[in-house]
Amino acid sequence: MFAIKNDEIDQFSISGDIKTKKVMMTPEMAKAILKNNNGNRNLRPLWVNALVNAINNNQWKFTHQAIAISSTGRLLDGQHRLSAIILANKAVPILVAENCDESSFAYIDKGVKRCLADNLSINKKVAEIYSFMLKSYGFRYDSPAAAISLQNSDVGFISEYLINTCNTTRRGASTAAVKTAAVICAYQTRQIDVICDNYRNFILVEYDKMTPGLKLLERQISTGTANSGKAYDMYARACKAFYMFNEMTSILKISENEVKNYFSILGNIVEENIQK
Repeated sequence: MFAIKNDEIDQFSISGDIKTKKVMMTPEMAKAILKNNNGNRNLRPLWVNALVNAINNNQWKFTHQAIAISSTGRLLDGQHRLSAIILANKAVPILVAENCDESSFAYIDKGVKRCLADNLSINKKVAEIYSFMLKSYGFRYDSPAAAISLQNSDVGFISEYLINTCNTTRRGASTAAVKTAAVICAYQTRQIDVICDNYRNFILVEYDKMTPGLKLLERQISTGTANSGKAYDMYARACKAFYMFNEMTSILKISENEVKNYFSILGNIVEENIQK
């Protein structure tokens, strides 16, 4: 069974039978703990890579969240952080809670989650874009480390530029799905100023300045054809609308294949920017 040596402990406290220790977790220690990793959810490589980036970029933060180990030595919580420490091949400060009750395993990560804006101290509207991207790609919860990677990438620059261009909120229009669609289109086309201006005209309902696609989207929002409550459908419709620069058409339809394609584009962009 894994046990931390006294000379590896920086400080510790005892709460009931649980011993919580602050240690410099080395790759070797992480490997030893992971030998008893049984019954955890599947490892998410993208999340591990985001943590590796945080470690390598000196963005690792020591927090209250401990690596949880049961009285039998079983790892209850922390497999992603330990895997990242091994891949980064660097020691980092972390809390380790030993002698945890295995029955608590079912309650791990069930508490109220802080939003990304709280965790990263950034504009809430920008954080909504990161959150939509990460959840659409497959992250179950908002991931501060992955969001930091996005924030430090071209996606982050475009997201902040978009909100700086138009920080106005309009019900049904300035949703996370629509903002994300604008960012994705700007990222792919590299026409950042054009797309951000188009987004501004759309949100402020400057109809004469809207592109044909955004006029159609505005009409669909007004009639209820485009429902902001159906975020994935709204994202796909908004993508198609933003990509329609000067295309003259009276119809904005979205097929199932188009929805899949737009989310595939989003996934590729998220992966590319998180792993940079």
